[in-house]
Amino acid sequence: MVNKAIETAATKFEEWKWVDPKKRGEYLFKAARLMRQRKHEFSAVMIYEVGKTWPEADADTAEAIDFLEFYAREMFRFARSSRLQNTR
Repeated sequence: MVNKAIETAATKFEEWKWVDPKKRGEYLFKAARLMRQRKHEFSAVMIYEVGKTWPEADADTAEAIDFLEFYAREMFRFARSSRLQNTR
């Protein structure tokens, strides 16, 4: 299953690398919104699977949401940059 996942990811990257940065950012913001809606579920999985405490799991989930939003904002910043050119 791991090999199949890696192969699929490599294949999909060939499509993903041409996706407009703004669209990538939108996907990341959507993922952050969905995670925020289900924050306690994600935290509960960490508690169950890894043995984290509620405060640790809550902080880790919040950090993951923060990273998604940070990278989304970076995608919008990159979209404004003239240094990045689509050479397709």
